[in-house]
Amino acid sequence: MDKFICGMAFQSPWLWTAYFIGVLNLIFMLSGFLVGGIIGFVFLLLFAGFTIAWLIFPVIMIHFGIKMGQKALLCVAFVVYLLTFIGIIASHTPFDPKSVFLQPIQVVLLLIGVLTVNK
Repeated sequence: MDKFICGMAFQSPWLWTAYFIGVLNLIFMLSGFLVGGIIGFVFLLLFAGFTIAWLIFPVIMIHFGIKMGQKALLCVAFVVYLLTFIGIIASHTPFDPKSVFLQPIQVVLLLIGVLTVNK
């Protein structure tokens, strides 16, 4: 606990912005499906469950990477976001156009944040 108080957490605006864009991206994606009621929820589970998981886990990794000062978690989150973005572009059928706009920004911010932290 003393290490956390002494400044083990990363205080990079690049990383925090990438984290908030990830949360915003999840909200956009989930709200688009949840508006459809029970049919939208079933569609979400059947067709977008894997994509949602690939967007939830990196947000969690970024959060714990920032809080605990773990650069490895941030690097893994960067790779997962990069692969997810390449998959969205390669499939030519993105679920949400806002995701296609926000994800490259998030990938670049996360890369800059990982490269600028000292550890």
